[in-house]
Amino acid sequence: MISHHLILSSVELLKQLRKRYSLPPPPNPDGEEGDFKPSSAVVIVLRDWILMEYGADFIENKELILEFEDMVRHDIGKEDPETCKELMDLLHTALNLEPPYPVDLSKAPKSILAKKNKQGKFDLTSFAPEEVARQITLLDERLFHKVRAKEFLGGAWTKKDASTRSPNLTKFILHTNRIAAWVVTEILRPKNIQTIAELIEKFIHIGIKLLEMRNYSGVMNILTALHSATIGKLKSAWALVPSREVKDFEELTESLSLLGHYKNYRDTLKMLPPSTPCIPLIPVTCSDLNALGEVFENTTDKGWINWDKHAKVANHIWSVK
Repeated sequence: MISHHLILSSVELLKQLRKRYSLPPPPNPDGEEGDFKPSSAVVIVLRDWILMEYGADFIENKELILEFEDMVRHDIGKEDPETCKELMDLLHTALNLEPPYPVDLSKAPKSILAKKNKQGKFDLTSFAPEEVARQITLLDERLFHKVRAKEFLGGAWTKKDASTRSPNLTKFILHTNRIAAWVVTEILRPKNIQTIAELIEKFIHIGIKLLEMRNYSGVMNILTALHSATIGKLKSAWALVPSREVKDFEELTESLSLLGHYKNYRDTLKMLPPSTPCIPLIPVTCSDLNALGEVFENTTDKGWINWDKHAKVANHIWSVK
């Protein structure tokens, strides 16, 4: 369903499904009417389409909604009123569901209160690493949740009209860059070497907590800042960082190492139980999708749609969404 945006519009796809719904069942080899009904397959597709990303394609397209309602009422409703009602209820539920979507907060952890620093004021060192990691993750999740699957298609985030074709993905990428820049800024803010060393240590602890929360994007932002040339030059400050934290930093770096095209990171994802929430490394996902686009064509040598490629692309997108 995701890849149809590369081939035809959502309205055109629905019109094709409408034609398909009206087709008679194909005959068996003996010439009799077969058991497979195209109409049943079309209903399954329509149901899955509505459920996909809370009906995002419909929410953004009034023409699609009107075409869908007309098809369901006049085509499906005549033969199967019960299915007609089910599909209409699903659509209206999706259209009326507005973010933030229902979330069970009964198990949400309590906030860790900040403590004043030695000067009796609040600054970054006043907050527990776990609480800072939570707030970063909440910001990251809110932006990542808005990214639509179709924004990963066709390298949309790299095009001149990326702000139109891939608005939420480009915002998320910009956000990650800002977080990395913020980390650098916070470390460089004080003039005292000891304080700078304490901030480096603080961000190492924050990175560890982000890893525990499976916010891999957040971990990479911390590592990008700490490995930057600007922070790397602070030899005097790094010399004051305890050896234990230096070791933690090395292990954190190893967890998202570029070696083997992020092999450690990929292995970690494979070990996660199905449906385990996480915030992935978007650059890795985008790189993989670009590679698929370069290796596989949208159509076969015969000019047919290359379903194998589109299935690979869709599976990869859903693996992170």
